[in-house]
Amino acid sequence: MGPFASVLAHSWAGIAAKYELDIPTARREFREAFEIGCGVGSRSHAARLAGALLGELLYEAGELDDAARMLEMSYGLGPDGGGVDYLAARYVASAKVKAAQGDLSAAAERLDAGMKTAENLQLPRLAAAINNERIRLGIGIAPSVAARLRSVRAIPRDDGIATIIAELDEESAVRLLLASGSADEQEQAWRRATQLLAGMDARRRPLAALRAELLLAEICSRTGRSADPTIPAVARRCRDIGLPRLLVDAGLG
Repeated sequence: MGPFASVLAHSWAGIAAKYELDIPTARREFREAFEIGCGVGSRSHAARLAGALLGELLYEAGELDDAARMLEMSYGLGPDGGGVDYLAARYVASAKVKAAQGDLSAAAERLDAGMKTAENLQLPRLAAAINNERIRLGIGIAPSVAARLRSVRAIPRDDGIATIIAELDEESAVRLLLASGSADEQEQAWRRATQLLAGMDARRRPLAALRAELLLAEICSRTGRSADPTIPAVARRCRDIGLPRLLVDAGLG
């Protein structure tokens, strides 16, 4: 197996481990993929590809300087190479880093570039992730997109990609409702976030369930439900597994 194939193999092993919340294994696999890629060349396509996934995980672990270095290197690839997981890291995670550094304009530019890639390559999962991050950062979206996202949806349970897209769109809807300032819409946000979490099988999809728990905890914190047990439970879990930045991004850190 050549070096590029090895990079892909370790990268996908890391992605699988991360979805299972096996963060030490994910970090080890992403690091191995990156080091193999650097063996080809420190700025090779393989190294940049692996660096996106490692950079995203380092960001979530709170290691912002190292994450910024990895993601900046990977961002130079643009839309070339890798599937949606790589592209989401390249555009969404790098936008998160820019925002954390206080450069919201640069974050918006990264997300705009990501949306252009999603539209050109017809990648609805990437588009959903871009919209979700735009809303989280308070970056404006088109009224027609906001209206579509806010509409009530059924989340399919028999199609993995369709499920992820619908869940991202539902999280976006919850954030839009939460930001409205209307007590009625904030109540809708809490109800829909509760239903989103209730519909997940946390044993089969622990990372997705954790993100839904974080969303619900954020809403509880921002709508006067600070005594809700969801908040300390999810905060403790994020710290225990080594992903404290998820708390910061949810306004809980």
